[in-house]
Amino acid sequence: MPLGSARFGLVGAVASGSLQLIEKQTVSGVTQVDFTSIKETEYDVHFAQLISIETTSSGHPDASKMQLRFSNDGGSTFESGASDYAWANQYSKTSGGVAQSTDTADTSIEFTPRCNSGEPTSAYMYLYGLGNSNTYSSTNSQTTINMDQKEHFFGAGIYLTAETIDAIRFYNAYAMTGTIKLFGVKKSWVI
Repeated sequence: MPLGSARFGLVGAVASGSLQLIEKQTVSGVTQVDFTSIKETEYDVHFAQLISIETTSSGHPDASKMQLRFSNDGGSTFESGASDYAWANQYSKTSGGVAQSTDTADTSIEFTPRCNSGEPTSAYMYLYGLGNSNTYSSTNSQTTINMDQKEHFFGAGIYLTAETIDAIRFYNAYAMTGTIKLFGVKKSWVI
């Protein structure tokens, strides 16, 4: 039996995929960025890229951390109940030290360090199961900040209700500038 066939016989086919751009938004002076046509029936996995996001905040307030919410009605409303989401982040600083922040009952998923004016934050996030009403939608993300804090975040979040998600909102308490891209991860099978 050829080696390729043997691998297939032992482990089966492996799913892999390429990124398909759904939408790109470059914003300035807004507190929220909504994606309301996320093609949740086409993709099991989505990928978001936040590029050089800055806010108008200063002094590193907690409210300047980027947040994520989900919608089940095409973006007419976004789920924001006191215990709709849970999340956990671990972070390290270039100056030393590792810490974590968590919340088991929150109004959103927190996924970045504090975003200040003059301190752009970039991140990427995988979003899983948005179109599947039988599973909890979840995220996995990594973030960096370029200036004062020099922190690296990685973490995960979950929406604690199993239902179809058809829109997402990235938001901040402060006005933002930057670019957010949303992709679908196209399935392909590799043998």
